[in-house]
Amino acid sequence: MTLRELGKLFHQAMAYTESEQTFFRALSIQEASVGPEHPDVAVTLGMLSELYRELGRYSDAEEVNRRSLTILQNAVGNEHPYFGVALNELAAIFVAQGRFGDAEPLMKRALQIIEQSSTDHSDYATALKNLGLLYRYQGRYLDASQTLETALHLVEKKHVGNNPQLRATLIALGDAYLANERFQDAESMFKRSLVIAEAVDGPEHLNAALALSFLAMTYGPQERWTEAAAVLERVLAIRAGNYDPQHPDIATTHSAIAIVHMSMGDYSLALKHLRHSTSILRSRFIREDIKENQGLLGEQRTHPHYP
Repeated sequence: MTLRELGKLFHQAMAYTESEQTFFRALSIQEASVGPEHPDVAVTLGMLSELYRELGRYSDAEEVNRRSLTILQNAVGNEHPYFGVALNELAAIFVAQGRFGDAEPLMKRALQIIEQSSTDHSDYATALKNLGLLYRYQGRYLDASQTLETALHLVEKKHVGNNPQLRATLIALGDAYLANERFQDAESMFKRSLVIAEAVDGPEHLNAALALSFLAMTYGPQERWTEAAAVLERVLAIRAGNYDPQHPDIATTHSAIAIVHMSMGDYSLALKHLRHSTSILRSRFIREDIKENQGLLGEQRTHPHYP
């Protein structure tokens, strides 16, 4: 296994610090051995860009991605499948920032390049998944479902059994079905993604919690409150075992559980979870205010007119 592949595995396992450090090591070795303008360097940069996008570090993601695109344009040209994959990643960065108008033409161009030049169905399936997600965010739910169904078909042809790409595509398609109010279809997708997450990452992994949280969203509109509550309690337990007690995802889960219990008429339990959520959010806001004020105080003390 190469360092780059190890970095990708760390990313899929949500070990983000280890993933970034491994990509840095891979880049250092590659740049020393084949030079900083080699396509292998560009591919590793693309993986690092994807990591930064998932972490919400969009400016870092775009900077790294554009360096990857420049290397590929010079080394292999703008019709090569590597260039198409990198272009698709840039579009995904734009989607994550809500820049849908910038993203769509890039995605369609990337799809065209990959379809014409690549024999790897997984690359094309990933590009289709990203386009489907764009349609979902634009409210084009039918287009999203149809595009993601095609992506899922390609992934299923490529991968037999449990696979992270299959899990991610199932989540995306389930979310599109949920937006279309196709609750049973969505439930089926989320349950399949949960089986994969538990098999690949383990039942206490955050990927399992993600699938479960989506599954709970299918139960609410159907007023299956007892099932929703049970699933969300498991989400809370997993997140509590993986995150700091003051993590915002824990606050969000408490809020979701509170809504379910209010819908069930159990107001005392709803209030308990709502108080947990409020306490976490208040604590985070206070800490952020303190940090901001400390920063301002530091700036003031270094100002030439500070007494």
